[in-house]
Amino acid sequence: MKFLITISLLLSAPSAFAFLSNAEEELLLQNLNQKQSAVTFEEIRCSLRNRLCLVRYEANRVNKACLIERISDASELYYSEVDSNGKVSLNLSNYAQREVESCLQ
Repeated sequence: MKFLITISLLLSAPSAFAFLSNAEEELLLQNLNQKQSAVTFEEIRCSLRNRLCLVRYEANRVNKACLIERISDASELYYSEVDSNGKVSLNLSNYAQREVESCLQ
């Protein structure tokens, strides 16, 4: 029940509480989908007020979600890398990656 309430609060939170821009979300999703073949990541919603991120994905044609808790800002969620061609990619932080992997198992 707590999980459902938390998700409801997160999804209804005003955008002023979000710290992940649309462009950042898109880059993160691209990177996550390149690394995972068994699931398709669809959306990442973060709330500074609730200090968590909801990662929605599809596995076996079923929509599911993972929570990454205790996130204070974007630096705790991801880091950026620039390749030799100047292309920027965003990667989940070690903590966020462990949380997502744990949830997927």
